[in-house]
Amino acid sequence: MQQTPKFPGIGQAILLIVGALVLIIGIAVPVALVGLALKLKLVEHPAVMGGINLGALGIAIALGAFLARSPLREVFPFAPVRLALVVPMLLSVLGAVILLSEADNCVRYFWRPPEWLANLFGDLTNAKTSFWGSLFTLVLVAPVTEELLFRGVILHGFLSRYTVKTSVVVSAILFGLMHLNPWQLTSGIGLGLLLGWWLVRTHSLLPCLAGHALLNSMPLTNPLLPFRIPGFNTEAPVSNIV
Repeated sequence: MQQTPKFPGIGQAILLIVGALVLIIGIAVPVALVGLALKLKLVEHPAVMGGINLGALGIAIALGAFLARSPLREVFPFAPVRLALVVPMLLSVLGAVILLSEADNCVRYFWRPPEWLANLFGDLTNAKTSFWGSLFTLVLVAPVTEELLFRGVILHGFLSRYTVKTSVVVSAILFGLMHLNPWQLTSGIGLGLLLGWWLVRTHSLLPCLAGHALLNSMPLTNPLLPFRIPGFNTEAPVSNIV
């Protein structure tokens, strides 16, 4: 049965994402100015970064849910997931971490990230400034806000307008592009495809939230492994944070 098209379509989703990015910049600039006045690197603190993203993406999510004109349980489905799926989903995320790390190595081989970006992600994933701040931003804020926006608002609208394949692929591409740098593009698209497929098959955001949080926690825990793999746990894993 043909569904009534819901917000957003592809063009509307792009505008929503651009609006969210503008909000991030609009919040970050005055915070940076305050930090400059106080001689503090406020905007670079993990907890502050998380707070900025939470505020900006929270507004975009609320606006998208309002414009969707659908019950919240449809925009943000949280159906229970069969326990039998937990192990294969866990293995899928662990496999994705390895594949995305290798993809990152390929991109780095041809195009090294600028030093400031590598340092930014290095400080975030090494938790040098604040372990709890890094945990808050990477494992809580990023998964919750990005999943509610992309696998919630955006994918809900796409599935009412396009085929499942188009909906999942386009939403994954937009997810990768939202990170605004080539070192997170491949990982963003890859993770978006995996989590989009999970949403379609389970009709639930729960595995998407858990999978995203687990993947983002890896950069914090990989350095603790008793072995070293170049490009996996020896450098700032720019592409393993989405």
